[in-house]
Amino acid sequence: MLVPYAMRIALALGRGLPQGPLGFFGEARLPMRVWPTDVDFYLHANNGSYLTLMDAGRYQLALRTGLARVMLKRNCWPVLGGAIVRFRRELRLLERFELCSRLLGWRGKWFFIEQRFENDGVVHASAIHKAVMRRKGRSVPFEEIARACGCSVTSPPLPHLAAWQEVLASKERLAGHSPDEEAG
Repeated sequence: MLVPYAMRIALALGRGLPQGPLGFFGEARLPMRVWPTDVDFYLHANNGSYLTLMDAGRYQLALRTGLARVMLKRNCWPVLGGAIVRFRRELRLLERFELCSRLLGWRGKWFFIEQRFENDGVVHASAIHKAVMRRKGRSVPFEEIARACGCSVTSPPLPHLAAWQEVLASKERLAGHSPDEEAG
């Protein structure tokens, strides 16, 4: 499984990187296609494939915004803390689409990335990811990373955060845990 994944990431980055540098809050657009390895018995993209493909979009975003350079220099790496995904329309076998990725902002140690699968302006799926930068087993405040990338502004408002916290709270209530343990 690792070899097809690595090949897919490498091919996607090869197509997306020639687009050049991107502003810190810019939107990266990665042209892709649904491969036979992405589909299920119904010949549309499997729900799990969307999450795998989103990795390629986040790698491209990190490379084009300069985030990857800072991560290497500071010896830190991103770790996902969760994702909220909405599937709207199917993507069929061999269908072309663009994976759009952008940094929404940060709050404390957490940063948030939005990703959308689009075809001719129609959103087929979307996700918001919550992630943290880690170095030597510890979390790194994302504002420190943003400054190292040359971003001199504070995080934009995060209207999605309230929805994220409500989803987390309802999930934790179902599991019998306190949502305050990991709240954004």
